Parts: sequence; structure tokens; C-alpha cells
Amino acid sequence: MLLSIFSRLNRIWGSSCPVRPVYSPLPGLWLLTLLAAIYLKNRVTRGWSPIEEVHQATPISDSEKESFRNRAISILANSPSQVRAQFQVCLQKVLSYDFPEKWPHFIDVTLQLLQAGDANTLFAGIQCIAQICRVYRFRAIDSGRQDFDKVVSVSFPQLLNIGNGLVNETSIEAGEMLRAILKSYKHAIYVSSLSRSFDAILTRVARTPRTTTTTSSSLG
Repeated sequence: MLLSIFSRLNRIWGSSCPVRPVYSPLPGLWLLTLLAAIYLKNRVTRGWSPIEEVHQATPISDSEKESFRNRAISILANSPSQVRAQFQVCLQKVLSYDFPEKWPHFIDVTLQLLQAGDANTLFAGIQCIAQICRVYRFRAIDSGRQDFDKVVSVSFPQLLNIGNGLVNETSIEAGEMLRAILKSYKHAIYVSSLSRSFDAILTRVARTPRTTTTTSSSLG
């Protein structure tokens, strides 16, 4: 089903464009594309989970999942805000299950977006980082912490430079990008502080001397 949606969008735009935009200046096509994006969001959020966790929807096949992962970032980078909002929800779901094991090149592609010259592609890269940070915020404390540290070390210096350049901008787009950057930092701070608190608790427990209480009773 996912492949059929992409195929319909590709037929609308033809085969000459290497990365197809998912919006159209024609009102009819624009509405059709937005509805397709909403359907795709619902399909991914309900069917992406492992088969044993899917109860009310048909599971998405591994081949369709791979196709989605290969195209999702390009579609996000070439979408207007209304459609992009739907794909962000899809990214949250996919990343929560597939990153980094099944989507190892996600960060490399995202870093390329952060170096782009046009605003749409740059915004897509910022949103991808924000979604990664959000996913790790809601993961278990000891689940992939080293992977998250790598994400922060390679991407946050770029986010800082981009954010410094956006501070004096007055456009709505600049404000939205800066907001996404701040959300990334907020999620990262939460993960870091929670991890430190957890480590402190473990250290305190390890240092606490164990006492053995013996109860004796007399038999009479």
C-alpha cells in the first residue's frame, strides 16, 4: 500500500524529476496529495510496529518499510509545511523502531540536509534532528545512549551555528527553524539530565553498605 501511494504521486509528477515534490500548485492535486499524506501517516502509525504488536491494522511488509525509509527524507525536504507535518509523525514512528539498526544512514543524510543552501532542505534537516532527539527522550535510559551521544556530537555543532544565524531573522520560517533547534536541545538536555540522575542513584545504591537483620525467637 505504501508503494502504491508513492507510485500515484510519481505518476502525477512524471518520471523526469529525481526527487518528486509532494505538493502541487493546482488546488485539486494539492488536496489529493495532502489527503494521501494523511492516509500515509495513519497507515505508518498503525502498521509499522512488529507483527506481534499490530492488532487493529495489517502490518507493513519489510520491503515496503525499506522503500519508505529510502524516500522519506527526500519527500520531507521537498514538501510544504502542511504535508511535512504529516511526515514528521511518520518519522517519529519509524525512528522509534528502526533507528539506528535498520536506518543507519539516517544521520548521514540528515547532516547533508543541514549543509544545504535552500531553506526547505535545511528545515527538513533540522526537523530530522529534532525527531531523533524526541525518540531518545522517550526511550529507556540505557537503550542506545551511546548512539544518542554520537548524534549530539556530530549534529549539535551545526545546529548551534544555524541557530546563531537565525537569531536576527524575522521571517516565520526562520522562527520555526529556531523553534525546532531549541526543541532538539530541550530533548537532549532531558535525556542527559535523566541519565545523570539515574547514574547517581546507581552509584549511591552501590556505595550503601548492606545490612543483614537477624530475627531470633525463643522457643518455650
